[in-house]
Formats: sequence, structure tokens, C-alpha cells
Amino acid sequence: MALFDSYMFVDWTARSTPSPTRESADSVWVAEAPCKPGERSVMYLRTRAVAADHVSARLRSLVRDGRRVLVGFDFPYSFPAGTAWAIGNSFPNSPWCTIWRSLDEHFDFVADRANRHNVQQIATWINSRCRRTGPGPAWFCSKRYENAWLKPTKAGIKFPFTTDHGMNLEEFRITERAARRENKNVRSIWQLGGRGSVGSQAIAGIAYLSKIRSDPVLAPVSRVWPFETGFGIAGSDIPGPSVIHAEIWPSLVPVAHRKCEDPIPDARQVCDMASWGSILDQNGALEALFSRPAGLNDRQVEQCLQEEGWILGAGGTVG
Repeated sequence: MALFDSYMFVDWTARSTPSPTRESADSVWVAEAPCKPGERSVMYLRTRAVAADHVSARLRSLVRDGRRVLVGFDFPYSFPAGTAWAIGNSFPNSPWCTIWRSLDEHFDFVADRANRHNVQQIATWINSRCRRTGPGPAWFCSKRYENAWLKPTKAGIKFPFTTDHGMNLEEFRITERAARRENKNVRSIWQLGGRGSVGSQAIAGIAYLSKIRSDPVLAPVSRVWPFETGFGIAGSDIPGPSVIHAEIWPSLVPVAHRKCEDPIPDARQVCDMASWGSILDQNGALEALFSRPAGLNDRQVEQCLQEEGWILGAGGTVG
């Protein structure tokens, strides 16, 4: 039996203005599988707020229809271990909750209705909580937002980054180190901008994910993998319709499974991801991606479950 009935994947953006009215890259794309024959499986959305509203509405509709849904966004779902303690851990047994709640509280959702995010101000706040003087661990900003804690470049920032609390923050999470050992060019969440960066997308994205996860209709049937499920069969404690959130990185989809011919690269990526996830599940192979990654010791597993999370489908050898 398949784990899920529906698969929804999102290509996110940190764009600071609304996307063009015409379909383009550097926008939000949402792909679903399965879709009806002849229907396009991917949707173009101009702003993060509109995209989050769409995802929430679709999830509520799918849950009402009794569906088990896998939904994933293409940005890190947390920071390297120790970050929650550095910024003031209010959920000591679930540090990832501190990250999600803090970004939810600091993100300016009103301004972001026009895609005018305050990510660089949030990064400044995180840096100032980590260390009272000097820049880091987050970097990359425009000259307009440069200050004592946040700088346009990585110059002078060393990892592991030692905080005033004595925490040594790594540049990459365990799952990213595993992916990089397999020659996957994943970037650090501390890098806010530049080619291939994910930091700004993650700060804005986690804030929206926190809202979606806590939606009154969705909250009782939602779980965030692996934070709330552990490594294993996702959503096994939910007997009926369910929503399982899992971090994705579309580049992990094998080349042989990249079939979408959409002219926009971002659309192709999530379209292929949705199709790949659906095919794996129907063939009984998706469950393995939720299992404990090979090569992790018990301490690393605990670190992933409590704070760092994991990329669905990433390798497990970290060295």
C-alpha cells in the first residue's frame, strides 16, 4: 500500500518584489501529483503570501477529501545544531520549534504581501544573538543593510562559529555534509544571497511553514518529518487523512526520472519531483527515503531529530 495519495512540492523564492505577471523563473512554483490526464501539474504564483495561501487551501481541500498528502518545500527546514540555544531556546526538548516560532514572530507577513521581506533584519537579529560583537554566522546583504553584525561577504567569518554561549555552530547541517560528500552542491543556510543560495528562502519559508503547520484545520493531522515523526514511516500515528511536511532538494531526483518538458527550469524541477515521489511510492520504494540514514551514529540522529532535520532522499555518509 502506498504511503500517500497526493504529492505536493514547492519551488520557493526570496524575491523582494512580486514576480512578473508572465510565467518566469525566480518565482514560486507548486507541483502536484497525481493530476488528471491532460492537466498541467504545476502552478505559477507571483508572491510568497499568495503561494502560502494556495498551499494551505489545497491541503485543507485534500484533507477534507480524506487524502494522505506529502508536501515539501525546497529550502532548509532548520539551522545547524546549537542555533536555537544561541538565539534563546524556549523549547528545550524541541529546539527546531524555537527556530520556527522565532522566525514566525519576527517575519513581517504584512509587508511580505508585496514580497517585501525583512529577512536581512532577521539575520541581523540572529547574528546579534549569537555574538554581541562582530559579524556572522549569517552573511550576504546589500550595502543598505550592512551593519556591525551582517556583512555583504563571508570575509572574517570562520566555522565552526563560536557564539557567546559557547556553542560551536557548523557551516553545514549533517544532511548537507552528507549530500556534499556525494558531490551535491548544496549551500549553507548562513549564506543569504548569491548564486545557489538558500538562506533568505529558508528564513522566509520557515516563517510561512510555521503558519501552514499551525493552521487550525491542518494542525491535528500534520507532522513535520523527521522532527515530529522520527526516522521511519511518515505519519504512522495518524490513522486517517494526514499531511506530512518534508524538506526537499529537487536536484536529488535522478536524471533518468527528469521527464517534465516545461520551458521554465524551476517548474520542471518540482514537476519532476512530484512525479518521482508518486512513482517511488506506487512502487513501494518511497518508504526507504524516510528511514534512518545509513552511517549516522546515535548522537547525530538525535541532533537531526531535535534541531537540524534532514533532506528527503539525501545520503547518510557524513565522514
